[in-house]
Amino acid sequence: MDVINQETVQLKDKIMKKYFQLGMEQGFSKVLLDQVASELSISKKTIYKFFTSKEEIISACIDDVFTTIDAEVLPIIIDYSIGIIEKITRLPEIVAKHLTFFTRGQVVEIQRTFPHLWSKVLEQRKIRIERYEELFRAGKDRGLLIDVDPKLIVHFFLVTMEAFTQESFMDEHNLSYSESLQMVSKILLEGILSKRND
Repeated sequence: MDVINQETVQLKDKIMKKYFQLGMEQGFSKVLLDQVASELSISKKTIYKFFTSKEEIISACIDDVFTTIDAEVLPIIIDYSIGIIEKITRLPEIVAKHLTFFTRGQVVEIQRTFPHLWSKVLEQRKIRIERYEELFRAGKDRGLLIDVDPKLIVHFFLVTMEAFTQESFMDEHNLSYSESLQMVSKILLEGILSKRND
C-alpha cells in the first residue's frame, strides 16, 4: 500500500472511530458530523469523501466490531490443538468480551433509531452463530453433546438470543447486551440443573 492510500485509510478509520467514541458518549443519533470534523480538525466535506451519511459511518463501525471479533474467534475455530468443548465455551465469552462497552441504552437506541442497521447486526450475528453448527456436529459425533440435530441447537441459540436482547427483556431483568448474550450461552451450554447432588 502506498503512502497516500495508507493515509487515506487511516483518515477514514479516524473518522469512524471518532464518531463511534462520540456516539458512545452522547448517543449515536445526537452526534453531528460538524462535531466529528471539528474534533479531527478536518472539514465536513472531507468526511463526505468517505461517508455519505452518519448511518453509513455506524454501518462501518458495526463492520469493524465484527471484524475485530472474527480476528480473535476464527483462529480458535481452526486450531486443532483446542478441544471442541473448550471452543464451544470460549467463543461466546470472546464475543461478549468485545461487546461489553455497549450499554443497554446504546443498543436500544440503535434498535429504535436505526432499525435497518440493527437488522444488519442481527444478520451478522446469525452468520457467526451458524459457524457453531460444525462445532456442535463434531461434538455430537464424538459423543460430547446430546443427540440433537446441530441445526436445532443453532436455531435455539438464535431465537433465544433474539428474545434475550429485546429492549423489554433487558429492562425487566436489568441486563446489558453483553450480559444477555452471556446468559443465553450459560443456559444453553450449562443447562438449568444445579451441580449439587442433593
